[in-house]
Amino acid sequence: MNTYRTAADNAAQRVEDMRQVIVRIDDALRRLDQLLDALQPALPGKLRVEWRLVGVRGEGEDRRTLTPQVVKWLRKNNESVWWSVALRKGTASRSRRRSKDFEANSEAVSKVCQEVDRLLDKRARIGTLLQRFSSGVGGLLPATLHWLDEMESMLDKIQRPAANPQSKG
Repeated sequence: MNTYRTAADNAAQRVEDMRQVIVRIDDALRRLDQLLDALQPALPGKLRVEWRLVGVRGEGEDRRTLTPQVVKWLRKNNESVWWSVALRKGTASRSRRRSKDFEANSEAVSKVCQEVDRLLDKRARIGTLLQRFSSGVGGLLPATLHWLDEMESMLDKIQRPAANPQSKG
């Protein structure tokens, strides 16, 4: 019985470790976003990291989560209306502006974008593992542990009379 509980505790610890890795990746992404903000002028084409709601929104259920994405800021005809467009995965370094206004820190922005792409990729892979692992731990493991506890209890009851046979008469 203790080995099953130990396995459950180890699984829960692994889930918590993966969550901590995602928190650290998010912190690194925030710092890199601040660096992108400082390295690029406030002009259309500026790249940033934004946290957006991504996921499924169903009937009475909202399974969206805040997920970091690289976005490019745009402006319509030099008006004061700005909006951002999410970039596809792995395209941040290729999507940077190469115009004269962005030229001064172009190489630094490229390196930062490469790091952002790598971190986003790692975060996505760890997030997928975490989702699969925690759903197994959250659903299957507790039910299995409960069943095993009941089975071991039943076996203990059966084995006790066999271990201490009482002779009649």
